[in-house]
Amino acid sequence: MSNVVKVELTYNGSDQPGVIGKVYEDLNMDSSGNVTIRYYRVVKASTAVGAGDLVGCVAANTEEMYNTGLVIPLATDDTVKSLIMGVCETAIDAGNYGFAICRGVCTIKAAGSGSEGTTLASYGSTGSAGQMAGAGHFDQKALGIRLESSTSAYIDVL
Repeated sequence: MSNVVKVELTYNGSDQPGVIGKVYEDLNMDSSGNVTIRYYRVVKASTAVGAGDLVGCVAANTEEMYNTGLVIPLATDDTVKSLIMGVCETAIDAGNYGFAICRGVCTIKAAGSGSEGTTLASYGSTGSAGQMAGAGHFDQKALGIRLESSTSAYIDVL
């Protein structure tokens, strides 16, 4: 069984490039020339998705997200991880397919304050990740950590 999709993670198109729900691997070269691994999923944008957007669904659309990949940029503080698909590194037009990184280093749409090592969660601004606001249920809402810059993060929503 193959774990390779023969299109770039920058894909934005009407043809479904892979299996919905399957987790794929990406060998990514960081700015220092080190190769790291990232995991990603196929998603379908219900509305336009911007580069760095954290995408998922509201509870009423959970079935559509898991069965058809349908996602929107999240706009709620501390969304539980089961409603998050990942972070889109590139923009995806409404109705088109693309990819969301669900584990690994990625570029996020940052919101709020926080320094390197800050625990991230969904943030009230559409598609943003910011410092985790609430207490309790940490394991269900923490999606990653902020890295050295305000838009660099390591996420894990698997």
